[in-house]
Amino acid sequence: MLSPAELSRWLAPRLGGASVVGVKNEPVGTGQMSESRRLTLEYSRPCGLPQTMIAKFESASEASRAASRATRTYEVETAFYRDIRDRVSVNAPVCFYNHFDADRDEFALLLSDFAPCTQGNQLTGCTTEEARAAVREIAKLHGPLWGIGELKSLPWLHR
Repeated sequence: MLSPAELSRWLAPRLGGASVVGVKNEPVGTGQMSESRRLTLEYSRPCGLPQTMIAKFESASEASRAASRATRTYEVETAFYRDIRDRVSVNAPVCFYNHFDADRDEFALLLSDFAPCTQGNQLTGCTTEEARAAVREIAKLHGPLWGIGELKSLPWLHR
């Protein structure tokens, strides 16, 4: 799994000279398209970063990776955090690290942890109230960006 040294490299621009000296992880989600882990981090000194983050990375399952290639899931998710997340007032995690390598079929995200919220279950679905909340968030995402010509310059968005 992710080591303190690797996390220190990934987070170096945000650590202000500190380092990650300890990490514990636990799986979250159902792992349909990617692997997700809740990381509990220990830093060498206070650095302003949260004690917990969510790490997302490519699935170990070749079938899931093939599906993600076909749908460009890894590319689109990492591009959202790179190009759009900070431009909208949607309840989406803050991204602390973002990596995508199409040639190696890899991606990694370090995201803010919304605990005690829990991830929805893709297998069992959601309640009516959860669906309503999702639609409200979709409106916050799409409304401000609707008809913005600048989005045409994002090649990942229009394939």
